[in-house]
Amino acid sequence: MPHKGFADHKHTVFLKRLYKALQDYLAPKYKTIAGVLFGFVVVAMIGLLVVWNWEKISHLTGLNKVISWINEKPLPRTDPGHFTVLVAHLENDKGKEIKKVLTESLKGVKGIQLLQLDRPIKAGGRTPEQAEQEGHKQARAHLKKTGAHVLIWGSVMKASGKELPKLYWTVAEKVQQKKSFERYRHTEDSGLPVIVWDDLADVLRLMIMTKRTQYHSNRGQYIGDEMRPFIEKLSALLQAGKEKPGRPEKEYAQALAIYANALAYDGEEKREGKPLEEAISAYREALKGITRERSPLLWGMIQSNLGTALSILGERENGTKNLGEALVAYREALKSYTRELAPLDWAGIQSNLGATLFRLAEREKEKAHLEEALVAYREALTERTHERVPLDWAMTQTRIGAALLRLGKSKGETRRLEEALIAFGEALKVYTRERAPLDWAGVQINLGITHFSLGERKGDTKHLEVALVAYRNALKEYTHERVPLDWAETQNNLGASLLRLGKYRSDTRHLEEALAAYREALKEFKRERFPLEWAKIKRNLGSALFGLGERESGTKHLEEALVAYREALKEYTREGAPLDWAATKNGLGATLSVLGSRESGTKRLEEALVAHREALKEYTREKVPLDWAATQNNLGTAHLHLGERKGDAKRLEEALEAYREALKERTRERVPLDWAATQSNLCGALVRLGEKERGTKRLEEAAAACREALKEITRERAPLDWAGAQNHLGNALFKLGERERGVERLEEAVAAYREALKERSRERDPNKWRMTQNSIANALGILSQRKGKH
Repeated sequence: MPHKGFADHKHTVFLKRLYKALQDYLAPKYKTIAGVLFGFVVVAMIGLLVVWNWEKISHLTGLNKVISWINEKPLPRTDPGHFTVLVAHLENDKGKEIKKVLTESLKGVKGIQLLQLDRPIKAGGRTPEQAEQEGHKQARAHLKKTGAHVLIWGSVMKASGKELPKLYWTVAEKVQQKKSFERYRHTEDSGLPVIVWDDLADVLRLMIMTKRTQYHSNRGQYIGDEMRPFIEKLSALLQAGKEKPGRPEKEYAQALAIYANALAYDGEEKREGKPLEEAISAYREALKGITRERSPLLWGMIQSNLGTALSILGERENGTKNLGEALVAYREALKSYTRELAPLDWAGIQSNLGATLFRLAEREKEKAHLEEALVAYREALTERTHERVPLDWAMTQTRIGAALLRLGKSKGETRRLEEALIAFGEALKVYTRERAPLDWAGVQINLGITHFSLGERKGDTKHLEVALVAYRNALKEYTHERVPLDWAETQNNLGASLLRLGKYRSDTRHLEEALAAYREALKEFKRERFPLEWAKIKRNLGSALFGLGERESGTKHLEEALVAYREALKEYTREGAPLDWAATKNGLGATLSVLGSRESGTKRLEEALVAHREALKEYTREKVPLDWAATQNNLGTAHLHLGERKGDAKRLEEALEAYREALKERTRERVPLDWAATQSNLCGALVRLGEKERGTKRLEEAAAACREALKEITRERAPLDWAGAQNHLGNALFKLGERERGVERLEEAVAAYREALKERSRERDPNKWRMTQNSIANALGILSQRKGKH
């Protein structure tokens, strides 16, 4: 009896696949002619055995799985240059009809590669949530093997006589956002609403476009404008659904959430507030249609995404209202996304909660928020391990480093700054330039900021030089063409390091480079689009102009600095950004003080006092001790100039008081060069008071203060400040020498003045050079008289 199965198509396909599978397996092992013949004989024998015994073999346990495996087509290959969407077979999809409609509808999405996976994702589990997680796990394995970016899978359900697709969406690990909040939960692994196909197709197209845009953004390209037609189409669909009676609330909420995610991402990338505000309204509308009790994970997802949109908007606006509401939303989300139910989602929300606390701390200068942020980040790391999710682990390490950096800066603790360097170093083990170029660049910036802070704190130019290297590394990936806003922010950071180095260098090269960097940054940060960023860079520009103006005999750069500070104050208001307003007021006061010291009259000096006192309304010792101390130091200098101009001992006493206040926070251990600078200023004020008083007590105190200053201000570390301290010491010794018999003090004064002239050259600073030359001449004149008498 002939075997009917031999002509059966199933048998033919089976044998072909069996032959191909064995060929792929045996070919590398048997490359000779004899080996190939042997392999062919093996396939033929197995094939004949299967065909002639099909009826018996087909009922063997486990054979169906083997046959299914052999009949599977090879996994498709992706084009590395495209964003690839992989579509799996859907369970219960008879004749693959729904899959055909799905793939046809997605062919119209521009810029994607659409590939077929000839097998379903079969998810099993005790609960629907466990089954979904298992499905995502299988899907991620296929994504890893194929190199695709998104896999769409699921099953077909029947409802009211209609076949409805229940689809799921899994995203490859490599498609992650570069931003500080990793955000919208549906854009990673999630389910889609069970709605009629035409509507679902619009939802799915928008999701693909959103994720494709994020993918290209990570590579430095923004193509978000292509999303707009999809956003508008889904908006019209949702509006129609809103007016339809008896709509399915859960499905409507899911579609609203997906629409909101696209808006939020669009607003985030474009740095525009309107799409973010629309997204927030859509999230809140979605939450009206569901409850936590009936749809806990959907409710938690929308709360989490609402928190993200509020946090991004709050980051860009004055005040803390949106940031505070973001905290509430994240904490609500954590009631559904528990560590036991969804550990990685729980960790993601903990990380975003920490990021929002960090932003609040920056806005309010509240250290408690920073400590809370650290707790949240460390909670996230209990699930986000290096082995399990390396990119998320690296992101969280970066955030921990940023919080430690901010704590180190606000508390004046170098230990925290050094811990931040360790955290950033950990992140760079995963964020390599080759693997994640933009994330690598972001960590380079954080490294630069940390080294800058250490250099500022310790007066260590080596750290400042390392910061410059880090910023310039970042600019290798953060190019103007690729990521213009990140490029501009890096230019701003580069300017800060150049400015600080310029303060310690005797030439003006670094100050001029800082000025150029800030002007580059302003090419992108326009006041109309980014008012607060524009104000920040205007203030920094003022600081660079002030640094140049201090070195020059004229007032051109100082007048330009005043303009820059006043421009910044148009956006930095006390109500909206109190600490930034205070910092700008302090810079304005310092500039007015130097200008006032070079002009006749006291108008500018009186204005300087007003500006510093305004700054101290927000710069309190409790809130920002080092900023408070810096402002007290500047206030003392304004009083000193006024006291010198008017011959007013009361003003000089007020200068002394302000300097001594500053030294309560500016300690030698904490900020050695700043401590030394204030000691030098204290010396100058004591000399002026000593001139007006009998005796030598004040003058002895002045000489002691200058010698303290010179323990930290060395010629190598800060040549111009060293020259200033030597000049102050010379003044104290000269006045002592005038009041005492003998020549020893006068000779010491001449020696100190001559030391000062090693850096105070005529070309570099003609005014100060002339002043010191006059002081030497006076001291030498008295010395000559006294020596002549002997």
